[in-house]
Amino acid sequence: MGKEAIFENLFNAIVGISEERVKKAANELVKGKIDPLEGIEKGLSKGMEVIGERFEKLEIYLPELIMAGDVFNSAMEILEPEILARGKSVAKKGTIVIGTAKGDIHEIGKDIVAMLLKTAGFEVHNIGKDVPTPTFLQEAEKAKADIIGVSALLTTTLLGQKNLIDLLRETGISLW
Repeated sequence: MGKEAIFENLFNAIVGISEERVKKAANELVKGKIDPLEGIEKGLSKGMEVIGERFEKLEIYLPELIMAGDVFNSAMEILEPEILARGKSVAKKGTIVIGTAKGDIHEIGKDIVAMLLKTAGFEVHNIGKDVPTPTFLQEAEKAKADIIGVSALLTTTLLGQKNLIDLLRETGISLW
């Protein structure tokens, strides 16, 4: 099977919210020695764009959006080891602590960014979702992080982000 057909299968599996089909397509991609990042870009991400557009138009609802994210993550469980294996020669560029702000449970974007940062040579400490403000600082200190990444999809989490920035300033940690 050609790579364009595999990309289309990845896309269709996301849009069709089919974990079985996405796993099959992801395994075909790996077996065909196709660049997994290209599969993410040209298949999985394009499918998620369609899912996002459908959600915005109220053609699907939150449960379907979450299920599509789970399907995406199923593919990533297959593709991430391949991505990391291909990037073994990448020198460590820094250490990052990344999490989703307190009050927000969205993880898809954060997890994609974390995976891409790993493949680019960063040591990534993904501390999850709904993370209290002090935890970001504690985990960053423990990991000796160069960067703290805070993901937030909800405007209600803006105060938590501001609190983290204020906490960093209070401790004398450079923000830029």
